[in-house]
Amino acid sequence: MGRSKEPLYELYQQKEDKKLAELLGITYDELKQTEWHIETHESNDGDFYGYVVYFDKKSPKRILNKIKGFDKKSYIVLIDSYIFEDEEQYEAISSNTQFLFTFKTEIENLKELHQINIDNPSIDLTLRRQIFIGIITSMETYLSDAFINTTLNSEEFTKNFVKTFHEFGNVQISLNELYDYNEKIEKICKQEMLDVIYHNLPKIKGMYKDTLGVDIGNIGIPYKAVIKRHDLVHRNGKTKKGQEVIIEKEMIDKLFVDIDIFIENIEKQIETFNLPIISDYPNIENQKSNDN
Repeated sequence: MGRSKEPLYELYQQKEDKKLAELLGITYDELKQTEWHIETHESNDGDFYGYVVYFDKKSPKRILNKIKGFDKKSYIVLIDSYIFEDEEQYEAISSNTQFLFTFKTEIENLKELHQINIDNPSIDLTLRRQIFIGIITSMETYLSDAFINTTLNSEEFTKNFVKTFHEFGNVQISLNELYDYNEKIEKICKQEMLDVIYHNLPKIKGMYKDTLGVDIGNIGIPYKAVIKRHDLVHRNGKTKKGQEVIIEKEMIDKLFVDIDIFIENIEKQIETFNLPIISDYPNIENQKSNDN
């Protein structure tokens, strides 16, 4: 029982599940007795509103009736965007100042997995799916950690973000609130950056350009991969039309190269800023030798 199982790419782990159960007004054990899954709630433009928890109709009615905000017609619960965002998430991001090294290390690990040959076709397909998803997740991690750390460690970039971020355009501030906002501006910016969906590449392209002056280049190839990853994660490996998404070994080989080129282009531009948070990266090959 519990959420729909998709190995390696569940949105939340036990700690977040317990937090969700508390929010819903039920116990963690009761949550585990239901069938559910959670997805992001966003507009067609990629604006992030929060989360939607979907419950299966086979879940125990006695538990569903106890859930706060449960819609009995659609079997869903809407969750505000800030619920799962806390200081721990920002600390994890801010501690990753070696963006490229983290990305390269994860990619090398995925390449090691990619070398494994499995005779069982079904298990092999599952492994290839996880590797494909892992590559896109590594890209997203780089895009978020590099942007947030680089922006918040520069007064100039933080100002650029405040001036150009679309969601700030409609905020009206009275004069007697101005000082308050000035004191809290970094915290406000931090939360807005955490709320961004970093696989929404058209939006990310604009943010990088407007805030950092960085051109992330052509997003055509990575964006198509993001859509495919969405089908793997949220539609159990099928497109909107119900067609199965086939992940072949050669497709992953090409994705490794394409995403690496995409990230390297961004990294070269960020390196020119010479910010103190960006130190010399350890050599990945040396690191692997030391591990052995």
